[in-house]
Amino acid sequence: MSQNDNVLDQETYDRGIAALDQYLKRTSTRYAIVRLVCNLCFMPLVAFATDFQHLGLIAAWAGVVILLESVAAVRVFRYFKNREKVELGPDGSINGKIISARTVSLIVYIQILVPTLLMTWAYALPGLFLWNLPQPAPTIGAMISVVVMMNVAGQHTFKPSMPFITALVPATGLVLNLHALSTADFEPYALTFGALIIIQSVAIARAGHRSFDHMLNVMFEKDKEKLARQHADEANLAKSQFLANMSHELRTPLNAIIGYSEMMMEDAEMDARDADVEDHKRIILAGKRLLLNINDILDFSKIEAGRLDTEVGQFDLGVMVKEASDTVYPMLADKPVTLTIDLPENTPLVWSDRHRLEQCLLNLLSNAAKFTHEGDVIIRGYSQEIGGFDGFVLEVTDTGIGMTEEQLDRVFKPFSQADESFTRKYGGTGLGLVISQRLIQLLGGEISVDSVEDKGSTFRLHFPINVQSSTKGLDDDTKATQDRPVVLVIDDDADVHELLSRDLQTIGFELHHARSAEQGLQKMRQSQPAAVVLDVHLPGKTGMELLHDVRASADLKDVPVIIHTVDSERAKFIKAGANAYLCKPASREDMVAEVVRHARHNQHPASRASKKSKARSNTDRASA
Repeated sequence: MSQNDNVLDQETYDRGIAALDQYLKRTSTRYAIVRLVCNLCFMPLVAFATDFQHLGLIAAWAGVVILLESVAAVRVFRYFKNREKVELGPDGSINGKIISARTVSLIVYIQILVPTLLMTWAYALPGLFLWNLPQPAPTIGAMISVVVMMNVAGQHTFKPSMPFITALVPATGLVLNLHALSTADFEPYALTFGALIIIQSVAIARAGHRSFDHMLNVMFEKDKEKLARQHADEANLAKSQFLANMSHELRTPLNAIIGYSEMMMEDAEMDARDADVEDHKRIILAGKRLLLNINDILDFSKIEAGRLDTEVGQFDLGVMVKEASDTVYPMLADKPVTLTIDLPENTPLVWSDRHRLEQCLLNLLSNAAKFTHEGDVIIRGYSQEIGGFDGFVLEVTDTGIGMTEEQLDRVFKPFSQADESFTRKYGGTGLGLVISQRLIQLLGGEISVDSVEDKGSTFRLHFPINVQSSTKGLDDDTKATQDRPVVLVIDDDADVHELLSRDLQTIGFELHHARSAEQGLQKMRQSQPAAVVLDVHLPGKTGMELLHDVRASADLKDVPVIIHTVDSERAKFIKAGANAYLCKPASREDMVAEVVRHARHNQHPASRASKKSKARSNTDRASA
C-alpha cells in the first residue's frame, strides 16, 4: 500500500485488484463445492440431533446456506467473465472521481467481508441452538462449530482482522456446546480446549494472510521483472534499429568519400602532385578511422544483445597475420616504428572464424600503432594448448607508452580507455579491447595483457585451433570465353554504381545497373551476369527477398551473388545463399578481388583482371 493513504497510485490500485482476483479464485471454486457438500452432510446430523422435530427450520437453514453460496458463485463468475478493469486516471481518479487509497481498500474489503461473514455465520448458526438440547445435540453442535472454525483458519486470509470478525458466531457456538457437554469438574478443561481451538484458528488465518501477502509480493515482483525485461527488450530493439539506420546513413556517404578520394589520389599520383596525394591519404585515413568507430559501436551492440554469430572455416593463419599487418602499415608510415612479424615457418591451417580473429588482431595492432611513437611493434606466434586442445598464441608487443596497474584494471571496461586523457589525445570509442575480449571468448579463447608504464605493452590472443592438412584451392585464373563478361550492380546509391563502374570496367568487366530488386531480377534474366553485387536495403522489395528468389530460380540459381551492404550479419547472408559478403564501404581491392574470384569461371576475364588487380594493389601498397 502507499505510504500516503490519501493518494491512490497505480501500484496500489493494481495490487488491490490482484489481491481480490487471487482471493476469489482461491475461495470461490472447488472450495465452495466442498462447503456445499459439508452442508448437505450437516442436514441429517442436525435433524438427528433435534429428533427430527424441526425439519422445516432445518430445511430453511440449508436453503439459506445454499442460496448464499449460489449468489456468491454467480457474482464471482460474472466478475471474472464480464469485468473490464477500470483504468486509474493520472490524478488518482476512477471514472472521474478522486478516491483515496484507504477508501478503495475499505470498499474492496467490505465487498469480500460481507458475503463471507453471512455465509460463515449461516453455517455456524445451528451451533447456537443445539447446545441447549439433550444429547447428541451439543456434540453435533460442537462438531459443526469446529468445522466452521477450520474453514475460518484456512480461507479467511484477505485481511488480518477478517478472522476476528467471522469467527465470532462459530467461536460462541463452540464455547456454548463445550459448556453443555462438560460436567462442573471438567468444565474449565473443556473451555480451555475450546479457547485453544479458537486461538489456533485465528492464528492460522493470520499466518495465511502473511503467506497470501508474500505470494502477492512475489507475483508483483515477477510481473515487474517481466515488464522491465519487456521494456528493456523493446529499448534494445529500438537501439539496434537506430544503430542499423544510423550505420546506413553514415556508411553511405563514407563509401563515396573514401572511394572518390582513392580515385583522386590515383589521379594525383599519375600527375605527380605529391601534396595532393598526401591530402587524399589523410582524407582516406580519417574516413577509415571513422568507419572503424562505427563498426566498434555496432559490434558492441550486437555482442551485448547476444546476436553476434561466428562463421567457422579453414584459413592460413600466416596469411591472415600478414594481411592484418598490411592494414596497419599506413598508421606507422610517418613514425620511426618498425613492424616485425615473428611466426613459425609452418604456420597451421586452422578452423576458426577468420573475420572475428582478424578483427581481434587488428584491434591490438591499431592500439599498438596508435600508442607507439618510436621503437618496435612485434607480432609473435607460437603453439600452446588451451583447455587440453591444440591452441595458438598471437602476441602483439610494442614499445609504446604502457599502462599502470590502475589503468590495467579498467582496460577491458566498455567505453573507457586506460586514462580519460587518452580519449582526448588519441581519440577512439574505448570499445576495441572490450570487443576483442568478447570475440576471442566467443571463439573459445582468452586475451591477456602485461604492461609497464613508459616501457610498452604485450597483448596475447590465446585461441584453440583444429589443425588440418593443406588443401589445394580453386585456380586463380580461368580462361575467358567472352571478352567482356557482365557484372550487375543492384543498389539504390548512385555513388556505388559510379565507383564500381570505374573499378571493374578497367579490368575487363561490363557493368549493368539496377536501382531496385524488381529491375535487378529483370536484368538478371536478360543478361545472365557473371556476378551480381547486391545491396540489402532497396526501395520496395529487399535484397534478401531478391536473393531468395534468385536461389529458387532454375535459370539463375548458379549466378554468384556478392552482398554489399552496411549490415554486419555476414553469417545470415551466407546462410541465405550469398557467395560472399562485403561490408560498406568495402575497399576497392576487396571488391575487385571478390568479383574476380566469384564471377562464373566460364565468363570472367581472369588473367587480365588478376594482373590489373595485382598491379593496382601493388601501386596502392607502395603509395601507403
